[in-house]
Amino acid sequence: MDVLRNLHDVPLGVLDLIIRRIRGLFNYGPSTSTPKVLVDEMSVQEWKQQMRGRLSILEETMDPLVAASIYNIDYSPIYRLPPEILLVIIRHLFNDAPTFFCLRQVSRLFRELINNKEFQGHIFPTYYEWDDGLNTPGVWYWMNAAIKFNVAVTYQRAAHRPLIKEIGTRLRRDRLCLGCQESYNSKPKESLPGRCKLFPLKGSFIHCSGCGHDHAQPMFSAAQQRALWNQRICLGREGYVRLCEHTVITWADIEPHLIEWNAKPHMTLEDCDVTIKCCTEEIHNFGCGHKTSAPFARLWCEEPGTVMLQLTWHPHTGPSNFMRSAGGEILASEIRTLARKYRQNAARFIVPEEAAGHLPEMECFPFGYCDCLHYVGPDDCYGIDYFGSDQGSSSSSTTSLTTSSTTSSTTSSTTGRQHGRLGMTKKFCGHIRSTLWNYSLRSLIAMRQCRSSFHDPRSVCIETQYTKTIYVGHRRHKNNSPGDSWFHALDPDSFVGDESCTRLERCKDASCTNHYAADMGVHESRPAAHKACGDNCMVSRGSASSASSIMSET
Repeated sequence: MDVLRNLHDVPLGVLDLIIRRIRGLFNYGPSTSTPKVLVDEMSVQEWKQQMRGRLSILEETMDPLVAASIYNIDYSPIYRLPPEILLVIIRHLFNDAPTFFCLRQVSRLFRELINNKEFQGHIFPTYYEWDDGLNTPGVWYWMNAAIKFNVAVTYQRAAHRPLIKEIGTRLRRDRLCLGCQESYNSKPKESLPGRCKLFPLKGSFIHCSGCGHDHAQPMFSAAQQRALWNQRICLGREGYVRLCEHTVITWADIEPHLIEWNAKPHMTLEDCDVTIKCCTEEIHNFGCGHKTSAPFARLWCEEPGTVMLQLTWHPHTGPSNFMRSAGGEILASEIRTLARKYRQNAARFIVPEEAAGHLPEMECFPFGYCDCLHYVGPDDCYGIDYFGSDQGSSSSSTTSLTTSSTTSSTTSSTTGRQHGRLGMTKKFCGHIRSTLWNYSLRSLIAMRQCRSSFHDPRSVCIETQYTKTIYVGHRRHKNNSPGDSWFHALDPDSFVGDESCTRLERCKDASCTNHYAADMGVHESRPAAHKACGDNCMVSRGSASSASSIMSET
């Protein structure tokens, strides 16, 4: 039976009020980007304080991820509505494309329903293809399957431009600090066609004495722009890429190797592999046995002669008795604590966070698709996807808490632990979080059990691999100048940008999204398949009875 037939007792005025309140939350009308104050700002602030207080109480006894879900179930008014009413709301907002887009961004409950096939014909569907944003992912795994819940509709389609601009206005208001919003509004809009901060305007090329040719004006600091033409150098030669708090890599560290390799065209790829920097400070020493964990920078060639700079750090926990559930799973809070410790070290430079408090390490264990971690919940229920399927499923939005620890333990012991395999080759199977900014700048986090701890069933050593790969040139090119990817990878604190630049400079406010704009990328976090973890499993190899018992978090 059609769900609309179940709504005959719902007054139309109630639905109209709900829809107007939803539009009011975004502070925009249905067809214009002009702000309209429809929600009392003080009431929003009071609601935020109340929400934080309740969340803090819940997080005293359960995992923060579960606490957020329980909060929604217990306190969010929208969760009290039946799916039929939610579907009617979505249908009413279908033609209001920007609000439809925002609705999916702010609510997992709405997002799950919007995944329904009924709404896949929308101009902002669930999945976007890299090319035109209209089709589902194709066979090009990295290029087509990586975009999800982002605006990827082609900018060349005139009909979509006003909608994309309106969405951009809403997202900037939500994600940028007031200073960055004012700075953006003061920029000439015709000079903001894309995200690249190095975009050249007409007639804006000036000479670089170090490279021997012209660069776009944004590639020079204000001081260098005023320098004499035969003394001026670009940001690529003025700045540096940071490996850790003690060590940086400059273009002067790379250029001699490029010159040498270009002068010897008969060198094999194996010969073009050198470690150019390594930091041996004791603070980075998280080794295991004979293994060391010093962060290092490696310059190497891959087919067909592409030269890459790779920053790597391999910390180990050493044999550790992690707090576990009765089924043997390590508590998610233990991995969070480990990630925060690494965030204070070289990890924050090699694979930076992308928002305040963001832990990219936790993306190695996709919630609802990996059961190698235990999320402490009410009455210690676990193995439950509190959010429902968030991967394109059209299942019901109703949340169930029916899986018991006994059932989960029995299932895992008989079928083998399962997790999302995020890589496409055997080399990259396991708990992986990869970011693809483009081909020339990518990062990787991989977490696995170190083989040196396999002999001890009561403890485990977790090895974490942090890697950033930067394209720096080609061994057969005569031009040894730094390219765009090198500029984008530079430490923002290594140079002073041009204040007159038409792009937004990196913000110093850690609560502003623009603070993290330098390394923003496209995340590959959609499981390609499921397989048994095998040696990558984080569960103790001892019996469940020998595992540490569950304890409440404080």
